[in-house]
Amino acid sequence: MNKVIKLAIVDDSPFFNAGLVNLLQTNNKLQIVIECSNGQELIDILNLGKQKPDIILLDLEMPVMDGTETMEYLSKYHPEIKVLILTVHDEARTLLYLVEKGVKGFLMKDDINELINAIDTIYKQEYYFKGRDMKKIAAAYKKDKNKAAAKNQINFTERELEVLALICKGLTNKEISSKLHIGVRTVDRHKDNILQKANVRNTVELVIYALQNDLIRISNEKK
Repeated sequence: MNKVIKLAIVDDSPFFNAGLVNLLQTNNKLQIVIECSNGQELIDILNLGKQKPDIILLDLEMPVMDGTETMEYLSKYHPEIKVLILTVHDEARTLLYLVEKGVKGFLMKDDINELINAIDTIYKQEYYFKGRDMKKIAAAYKKDKNKAAAKNQINFTERELEVLALICKGLTNKEISSKLHIGVRTVDRHKDNILQKANVRNTVELVIYALQNDLIRISNEKK
């Protein structure tokens, strides 16, 4: 982390919030600028214009305005703010809906020891999804969009498939560079080529594409 990352915590559990604060305050590169118990409180604070977080840690089940409603508002009025969902539920259609609204990652509340890594990943690399999340998202996408997985007809190079597999495991461009012993700019070029060939817009769509076309297999772990 090269700068202080400003965070908002939006969760109606005082006990859970206290644990988050204690964890996050151990890292001097993280600053909590907003704490609130539901989405409406968050929106009211954002509308004052005094504080704007880089990343929002958002619970799904809250009174007044829940996480899904809050995300709908944020995607429309504050798309520049990244959102990490902290939840005890990971129902596939909900994950897909939130991804389509712009959520950058999911973390189960019992995996909270991974929180700082998830924040860092989202801040630097846009997305934080574990393999189990992507499998569910891909399955829901396939069912909801009523699209059969057309077999891949694109001629990816061997190196592009290696890069694609590592992207789907959640590795950053720098980590891929180190693992494959190639430059970061080379990884960037490969990734751009893969996105263009697959005709998708971002990493999430790319992983869905790869899963639908049996190009890669993702384990239940992030890496």
